[in-house]
Amino acid sequence: MLRSALVFLFTVSLTAAAADDGRVARFLAAADQTPLWTSARLESLATAIADLADDGLDPAGYGLDAIRRLVVTPPASPAERACAETLATRAWLAALDDLARGQLAPQDADPMWRIDGAPLPATVETLVETALAGLDNPLAALDATRPAHPAYHALREAHAWLRDIAHAEPAVLAAGSSLRAGDTHARVAVVRARLAWLGYASGDILNDYMDASLEATVRAFQRDHALETDGVVGPRTRAALNLDADQRLARVRANLERWRQLAADLRDPQVRVDTGAATVTLVRDGRITWFSRVQVGRRDRPTPLLRSSITRLSFNPPWYVPPTILRQDKLPEIRDNPDALEQGRLRVFDMDGTELDPATVDWNEPGAIRLRQDPGPHNALGQVAIRFPNPYAVYLHDTPSQQLFSSWQRNFSSGCVRVEGAVDLAEALLGSDRGSEQVTAWLADTRTREVSLSEPVSILVTYFGAGVEDGRLQLRPDVYGHDARLAAALAQRRTEPQPACLP
Repeated sequence: MLRSALVFLFTVSLTAAAADDGRVARFLAAADQTPLWTSARLESLATAIADLADDGLDPAGYGLDAIRRLVVTPPASPAERACAETLATRAWLAALDDLARGQLAPQDADPMWRIDGAPLPATVETLVETALAGLDNPLAALDATRPAHPAYHALREAHAWLRDIAHAEPAVLAAGSSLRAGDTHARVAVVRARLAWLGYASGDILNDYMDASLEATVRAFQRDHALETDGVVGPRTRAALNLDADQRLARVRANLERWRQLAADLRDPQVRVDTGAATVTLVRDGRITWFSRVQVGRRDRPTPLLRSSITRLSFNPPWYVPPTILRQDKLPEIRDNPDALEQGRLRVFDMDGTELDPATVDWNEPGAIRLRQDPGPHNALGQVAIRFPNPYAVYLHDTPSQQLFSSWQRNFSSGCVRVEGAVDLAEALLGSDRGSEQVTAWLADTRTREVSLSEPVSILVTYFGAGVEDGRLQLRPDVYGHDARLAAALAQRRTEPQPACLP
């Protein structure tokens, strides 16, 4: 009878403790309100939660200290046992959910983020099933829940490495004149020390002479930080060298979170544009089948982040000047230079498509007009535009400004994505049934041709300011501030307080 009374008290206490959290209540109901968190399971849970540190997640936010105390001092009363069950369950479900989907929705840090046909959040039932199945091996369950993409795991290793070296950070590089090969200066030794701290082979860190070997190492560092690879330690390179461990960790944490947020948006096949690295890839059958460089939006006109589906291609497209460019760029040019239209090969139309004589337009108050650039070698869209539905009227396209692809930073557009080798990407999207010979014929025809894909191809336009290549962490300039905003939003998350019902 005493045992029955204790079980009853435990059940009542458990129901009360879980009342404010639907996920916990569902989990405990699925477990038939029986105690699940034995000392062995709690110990395994504590180990698994501690391992979240290298995912950029704060173990303290999952009640790690309280769980460890429960291992050492098991709860005595039914109420305390119920509280312990609730605490452990809440921590376990939160850890799984945060790893699977991220702590924040993408819109929390970037209100402009848009996706079409967004996947529904993981259902509570799915989360509970995963949690119950992983009770005996939480470490393995969390590992199976992490994003599977190799880039995530490489960043996770980089996070662990940064935590390991944080205590040994050398002095920062003081401001001063630029350092270049052939210079002898005490600051050169500081450059060597900071490069060595970051894993670059920099020679004797006491050597204050900048030789050819150090210049080559500086170039490698500059490549990894998307800086001009001139081998000169100028203001930008000095600023990148002086990023401390906490700043680097914050960037990596933000990008780990972004991978978690986007894990459900990865598709196959899919075109993936990384506006941080200014690259584009086509993924088919689990591998990258096409890769190239892109030019993306300027700092003040960032390329929007979105997911959509490529539905059609425009060969030999005309360019209709977008409203923002018309208002902010073209109209001021035309007012200042009467020949701007002719020089830009632009024609003027009303909204019904009737061509207008530019001389009849009041360029101070032009009204509802459109500027059009006909297809041809000077057309801003080049030979092909790759189109997909989105609220920003952006698309991927070719460009006559091919020389800009070799720039160390490629933020030149007004929001659209200029693709190096855009015709090759169009051919890859069309597939073998309508390959290069057909595309060549369409382009030679010079007429505009709209071609629908037989099957839409997913496109994901995102931003990664940190990554790992050839085993080295790369931190790119946070041109749009996406990483800074996400890092700030993550920092504002509060640690869950220990339940008052525990001693």
